[in-house]
Formats: sequence, structure tokens, C-alpha cells
Amino acid sequence: MRSSDMVKLGWLYQNYGEYQGKQIISREWVERAEAECYDLYEEGQTGFIGKGGMCGQMLLYHRKAGFSVAWHSFEAEDNSTIVE
Repeated sequence: MRSSDMVKLGWLYQNYGEYQGKQIISREWVERAEAECYDLYEEGQTGFIGKGGMCGQMLLYHRKAGFSVAWHSFEAEDNSTIVE
């Protein structure tokens, strides 16, 4: 998945399941996922809600500010996975 695809998920969550005028997932599902911390966690007292991945992926969205951000990062602990 590309960062540009991940940020669309953030936009979807930020807008309670609606994307480009279509309800993709129910508002109730988004609210429940956030309330029960189902892979979505509040990032301290910042207003951000986020989801991280195993290899350095991160998705954050901020409903009040109206934006999402996503990125990929990875640092191997050894050189075995680095291709030169």
C-alpha cells in the first residue's frame, strides 16, 4: 500500500466513513473502532487519532483540523534486508 492510499483511509475515518460523497463504511463502525481502540488510538492529548504498522508505517488524522497524513519508514536492525 502506498502512502497516498493510506491517507485515503485516514480521510475515510476522519469523515466517519464517507469518502467523496459516498458512505463506504458506516459511521457507527468508525465510532466503535475509535471508542474500543480497534487499531485506532488517540495520540496523547494532541487531537490526533492514529494507526501504526509493523514496519514503520503510520497513519494520523485530526478531525477538528480536517486533515490526514501517512508515511512509511523502515530501518533494518541488520544489513540482511538492505539491497544495494
